[in-house]
Amino acid sequence: MGSTFSVAHSDVTLGAEAARRQEAARHERAVRQEEARRREILLQRDAARRQEAARQEEARQEEKRREAEKKRREEEKRRRRLKPPYPGCEGEWVLREDYNGVKSFAWYYCTCGKKFMSAHGHKKFMQDCQACEKGLRPKFMWENARQNFDRREAPSGHVHHDTTRCEACRHGMCSFTGKMSEIHSRDFFSV
Repeated sequence: MGSTFSVAHSDVTLGAEAARRQEAARHERAVRQEEARRREILLQRDAARRQEAARQEEARQEEKRREAEKKRREEEKRRRRLKPPYPGCEGEWVLREDYNGVKSFAWYYCTCGKKFMSAHGHKKFMQDCQACEKGLRPKFMWENARQNFDRREAPSGHVHHDTTRCEACRHGMCSFTGKMSEIHSRDFFSV
């Protein structure tokens, strides 16, 4: 009888142990499945955030494109309204970035609202605003239609070049001041 009891007890103990192992395995599988489900949810949320961020970035880029196009149209309207620097002058006003020369007539537009033209505008140099003294690069420059043209004398009452507000004059690079050395002149105008 004793041996039967121990076999039965041993079977019960083994059965209980097997049941605990199975329950532990089921629990571990459930925990892994829950972790996998949570990871999947996090991945989906992350993907959704990335898609939303990409959509917002695309919307920002589209807004920038629209603003740039609007600004380009406004600049084009402004450019078309500008008259030649003097009657009979052949050529057109172009954005400074599109100007192929070094020095020409130039229009300046300041954030203070002041606008002015200079006959000595340089693509690479600034001129100070006549109202607020802020350094400005030309907005538009005159592109001559022909290269060889007669120099004209300034009309009577003409305001001379403001050398104190001209960065090129301050650096000795403005042809108006006459301070340019022959070497500088060759290097500067060969651009």
